[in-house]
Amino acid sequence: MPTKMAAQNSLYMILISQTASLIMTFVKGNVPTALYQDVDPGLWVMLIGMMICGIYGGKVGKKLNKKLPTETIDKLFILLLFVIMALCVWNIYSKLGF
Repeated sequence: MPTKMAAQNSLYMILISQTASLIMTFVKGNVPTALYQDVDPGLWVMLIGMMICGIYGGKVGKKLNKKLPTETIDKLFILLLFVIMALCVWNIYSKLGF
């Protein structure tokens, strides 16, 4: 499967999975009460900001996906994998206190 199509399919699968998870959380009544009782207003601002950035990021990503060649997308993917690995190593380092 070409890289661009794989990225799109991956995002669709994540969207469907997270939507199903959110629905099940509400159906089972597992919503933490902290979400709607005595919550710092700054958390709501952060949540709304994350939602806006997610939607905007999706739109920008879609435009970039159409304009950039597959080779560039592959290189960006590899770069982001290294960034994610570095973050994981940093998290392990900081949590274990090496």
